[in-house]
Amino acid sequence: FKSSRLNQGKILEARLSPREFSPGRQASLHNIILENSGFEDISPAGFPPGWTMSDNTTLAYSDGHDKNSVGILIRGQVFQKKAVTGENNSGPYILSAWIKTSQEQNAYVQLESNDLMNINYHPGDGRWQLISVVFPRSDASKDIRVVLGADRENAVFDDVRLVLGRKQNLPALP
Repeated sequence: FKSSRLNQGKILEARLSPREFSPGRQASLHNIILENSGFEDISPAGFPPGWTMSDNTTLAYSDGHDKNSVGILIRGQVFQKKAVTGENNSGPYILSAWIKTSQEQNAYVQLESNDLMNINYHPGDGRWQLISVVFPRSDASKDIRVVLGADRENAVFDDVRLVLGRKQNLPALP
């Protein structure tokens, strides 16, 4: 299941399965470091360092997608801006996160840059699923914004990853 919504420009969609993130595929991906991507660090104020909350966002800590991880329960949006410079790869950005929610069209991962955005929703089946979006890389996309959100009810997020892939090793963009 996948869905999108428009924000000032073009939308591109593609969804990767967990198979695309298998160890054999990792050699073709360049990891872009996101601060506190697993939500293991907690600030004295109780929110995850490195992430900014949008207005009216509520969050709490929860169990993650495996027994040794921490997840973050969100209603609203948290985001992280990332300046990506010096990359010499023409492949697309790939954002993925483990998400758990029981309501369809509620929880999502989103990448934004300039007037482009891409979003993908969790199907709302109450299980942990790896949800991803693929975003084209261009000279204009030096600064990107990673967004995690839940519109109508709480959702749990864990292990957020942003990588720069190689086009020949990824599914085709529609």
